[in-house]
Amino acid sequence: MDRSELEKLGLFTQITGEQLQLRLETCIAPRVSLVNRLTFGWDSWDSIESNWQVVASSTYGILSGIQALNLTDTNRTIRQVYPYAGNEQVLGANLTQHPDPDVNVPLTLAAETDFLQRTRTLELLQSGTGFAIYKQIRSDEGEALCFVNAVFRVNDLLATCFSEQNLRDQFIYRIFEEDERLIFQSETDMAASDWRYSTRNQIEVAGRPWFLELAPSPSQFRTINSLSENLWLNEGLLLVLLLSLAIRALLNNRDFLEDSQARYRLLVENQSDLIIKLDPAGKLLYASPSLCRCLGRTE
Repeated sequence: MDRSELEKLGLFTQITGEQLQLRLETCIAPRVSLVNRLTFGWDSWDSIESNWQVVASSTYGILSGIQALNLTDTNRTIRQVYPYAGNEQVLGANLTQHPDPDVNVPLTLAAETDFLQRTRTLELLQSGTGFAIYKQIRSDEGEALCFVNAVFRVNDLLATCFSEQNLRDQFIYRIFEEDERLIFQSETDMAASDWRYSTRNQIEVAGRPWFLELAPSPSQFRTINSLSENLWLNEGLLLVLLLSLAIRALLNNRDFLEDSQARYRLLVENQSDLIIKLDPAGKLLYASPSLCRCLGRTE
């Protein structure tokens, strides 16, 4: 492989790495935003406890990749889990006794700052490697009621965000925590030399960074001539760069809309108030499920 081919492959890897960084950030951000929204609009612990399963089930069904949506009380005991299947072993667990004591650092920060906080990647009580995010729920009067505790398993989250077979065929990748611990690798039997032409990008994950390292797979080197012919004409390179900018804008807009729609469904479809929406001419545009049940009519 000559120098020009290596340069072309390096540029291809760099552009792909930037796109995967954007992909992962735009995959995780709406899920974090939904968890954050779950902390608003509560007035008492009794209200949260009696309605949590309904609200959690609505949120859980909107976006895949979340392992669990839990309620943790102010004594740091997990009081409710959703879904129950696969998470039943954590119900009743006190996080002050978690095998990894660093779990309590973000919990303390969440209580002190009222901001969403993420743990480092660790071994989950449900088994597997993942992380949790915490956000405190307060009443309108400022009383601390409990914490929303969302859990993500790394393998499942990445399978949701990076699902294409050709991506796995053409590249190998691994992810490091901010302390440089390796937390995921797509291929386990790669030699150090396989990462010689890698690119590295920082990814924002709920307020803390991950680092994505991407390298061409061994099969990429065997097909470099084909790639050169099909992807690396000057016009093709310009098109890739333009598409990169277009995809960035489209993904940001799409996830903003998804987040807005999800919040609308959570706020409207799960409350008991009777809501209708009319246009200026008086035409009925929307009727809430609660109104339909009250009138005995379908939408």
